[in-house]
Amino acid sequence: MTFSYAIAGRVVSIETADKWSARLVSRYFRDFYLQLLPASPTAPADFTVKVFSRDPAPAIPDGLDSFEVAFGKCHTDGDKLYLTIEDSVIGTGIGHCGNALCVWIGDTSHARDPASLFNLMAYALDISLRRCRLYQLHGAGLVTPDGRSAALILGASGSGKSTFASVLASRGWRYLTDDALLLNEDGGLVHARGVRRFFSASEATLASCSLEFSDHAIGGPMLSDPQKRRLEPLVAFPGQFMSSCIPTALIFVSITGKTSSEVEETTRADTMARLIRSNPWASYDSLTARDHLRVLNRLNNQCRAFSLRAGLDILSDPSCAEGLLLPLLNDQRSVVTPA
Repeated sequence: MTFSYAIAGRVVSIETADKWSARLVSRYFRDFYLQLLPASPTAPADFTVKVFSRDPAPAIPDGLDSFEVAFGKCHTDGDKLYLTIEDSVIGTGIGHCGNALCVWIGDTSHARDPASLFNLMAYALDISLRRCRLYQLHGAGLVTPDGRSAALILGASGSGKSTFASVLASRGWRYLTDDALLLNEDGGLVHARGVRRFFSASEATLASCSLEFSDHAIGGPMLSDPQKRRLEPLVAFPGQFMSSCIPTALIFVSITGKTSSEVEETTRADTMARLIRSNPWASYDSLTARDHLRVLNRLNNQCRAFSLRAGLDILSDPSCAEGLLLPLLNDQRSVVTPA
């Protein structure tokens, strides 16, 4: 079975070799803001993915450059790319795959574990979108209630992105996503759009939203972090979803454990360094690195950037997050200017 998904004017075609892999693809991709297109044998695709659940993966050649990545290792010579992820293999530029991306799902119990399959498909989606010149960014996207300003909340896992997204959405802000963004350039400006449908929220975050969520809004524990629960934002915050925005501010967030939060503006040089560190594929993936870095640089020039060290006040006072971000987006002078 072949699935075709559209986003931001691009189309990714996914070919599955059997019913099991077809069910996997259908189940995984329904959690993302990707439009499933009607079946059409002649519809052109910008990139193709082939998924195999029974065929053995090819041997990885000797002499390739190798480095560790989350959940596995990358092997590449700049043209060929192999990723060994969770006892499975992803490859492109090799053998009969050609320019397509091939995914060989391992036959071990670890490879077939739901969390392992999620991580594997996340890599496949990320590579596919990069080949379509759509670059993922680990962050939340939020737009002020009046729609005039937009901020991307960036940071590592556990830094508070989902907390800011959930708390601000509960106060009327519009949202793109709490964790997975896509960047692309259009008309000389960088646009951001949400790609993941669900939020991942801790019990403390849910309590701080000061809303009575329906039973349909809150799901079970997350596979990647059982301490968090799945939150359906379309149900929890109806009418507040925005598919895309033109960001005007970047907020690098971290959690300090202090009583009060602190904000400081960052220099463009420091901002670019942070963007590159948080997007290693902008350097690793030689086929897209030049354009990826160019888009990140344009985003840096387009936005003001701040370092926000979040304290306990973010959860204890629902108005605190809004009080911190609005002055930054409104360009008030209370923001500390770097040397």
